[in-house]
Amino acid sequence: MPASSLASTPPEMVDNICSYLDKSSLSQTRLVNHYISLFATSWLFREVKFDTRGTNKDLLAFTEIAQSAKLSRLVRKVDCTAFVTWNLSFFPYLDDRFRESVRQLDTEDASFIAGAVCVLPFITCFGNLSNLRVSFAFDPIHDAWPTLYTRSYFSDMDIESGIIQIILQCLAGTWSFQRQNAMSEILRQETGDSYPCRRILGPTSESTTLKSLELRDMNAELDSRVANSAEFKTIMGRGGVVDFGLCAKNVAIIGTQGPLGADPRDEMDKFERLPKVWFIPDVAENLRALSLAFGYNWGWHPKVDLETISPTFPNLRELRLSDFIFSHERQAEWVASLGKNTRSGGLERLVLHKCRALYVAIHCAPLDFNENGVGYPNKENINSWWNPDWEEICSYFPIRWYTVFEGWQNSMPALISFQLDNFTDEDDTIDRYEEDLSGWDIYDGDDDFLDQWDAENADAYGPAPRKRLTEPKQDEGILNYTRFAQRGGQRYHAVPKNHVGLPYDEAAFSEHVAQLIQNSQEPVGPCVARDEEAAAQFLSLVKSRKQSAMARLI
Repeated sequence: MPASSLASTPPEMVDNICSYLDKSSLSQTRLVNHYISLFATSWLFREVKFDTRGTNKDLLAFTEIAQSAKLSRLVRKVDCTAFVTWNLSFFPYLDDRFRESVRQLDTEDASFIAGAVCVLPFITCFGNLSNLRVSFAFDPIHDAWPTLYTRSYFSDMDIESGIIQIILQCLAGTWSFQRQNAMSEILRQETGDSYPCRRILGPTSESTTLKSLELRDMNAELDSRVANSAEFKTIMGRGGVVDFGLCAKNVAIIGTQGPLGADPRDEMDKFERLPKVWFIPDVAENLRALSLAFGYNWGWHPKVDLETISPTFPNLRELRLSDFIFSHERQAEWVASLGKNTRSGGLERLVLHKCRALYVAIHCAPLDFNENGVGYPNKENINSWWNPDWEEICSYFPIRWYTVFEGWQNSMPALISFQLDNFTDEDDTIDRYEEDLSGWDIYDGDDDFLDQWDAENADAYGPAPRKRLTEPKQDEGILNYTRFAQRGGQRYHAVPKNHVGLPYDEAAFSEHVAQLIQNSQEPVGPCVARDEEAAAQFLSLVKSRKQSAMARLI
């Protein structure tokens, strides 16, 4: 189409065309003419990316966009990769002890701090910013055991919490740009030209429009000082962020040694505290969309009791869970209880990615049963799970998918979109599957939908772990079935001996398969048939609701 014809094209059509173009095409489209360039430029700078490990040129380019009056107002989304290193275990002081802290760092570690302290605050220059994604990644060169610095030069706050603290203070308007410029000057004096030196003039807007916040691959528990801060309550719980995503790297909790030699009981406690740390009442009441993902299976071990969150997300419309293990039916009832204060009266969209129903677990130490008779690994006995002298215990769990679907049919009247992997009511199954779930658990490199990640990013997130804990392929027909299974893989979860929370060892698991089937409390055949029937009815009901909702809009 000649340029003269494009100039007469309605603006709505040009804008729609540009929305489908990639970055490279948008850059070229800007050269067509001034009229087309306006729309292409708007979409080209709608999302900007940077990483704190980037070169000075890349980081300065980000700051130049931020301080451009014309370009900064176009930015709606910022995607930041914050590289951290185990060599630098603790965040430096950001007060009058900052110079002392910096002097204890080598040049490489100083660059990590500079990227966070001197570049991240430029997000406040984007007056129309609505979406912020922060991904934490270990630098491959520094992926090693932590160096023991003198604690007097460093605070006891981990790097991830320190970065989140800076972000929240910037968004809440409490970050001092005078202090930042002073720290920038200190970094320039102490480290030379190894970081991007640029003074920040301050935000272009007194308040943030941020609506969506996504934190990926967190390795540490959020520091209580950050979680209890006024900035956290302002941004997360008082009409600010309504769409929140948290993807944590769950290091396997095994044996007598946890991550970095920590007591596994302490690691289990961190996961049990997660709901109370992140979802204070203001946050739970404010959220409209929630995404939770972890590096391995979670929910049963490590135990994360989402039902303890109060209030029960009364305004939530969309829930996305990844790798969650349903071990008892009250978890499914909790899902159905969400969003009761919404206009539709309940949850409208539910996405379950690699979520399973717990079928059986082989373990040594007795499980911890509460008043509801629900068994969880007892953290006081967790070290004995690897003790060969303990007698094996085989625990079966009664939850079945057909009971879950039958319950959801009546208890989730507002649900108009459902997705369990690629078993979904959506017509464009594969496209929707990849769009929704790509990048969720980027720690796992063996999923097809993660192929879009280039080699550099994949390396930055460490080696891909082994396959997750599921039934071996040669036995998948035992606890699996046809149509429902073929559209999304395995639906039930079995825990082999000594592999609680770990990728499975196929040889160790196979020797127990015969015992599992022989001792099963419920014949597999009837269970499969009921699952098939309940799944079909539930999906048909969701589709009919969606069609009715769309008809009302016409």
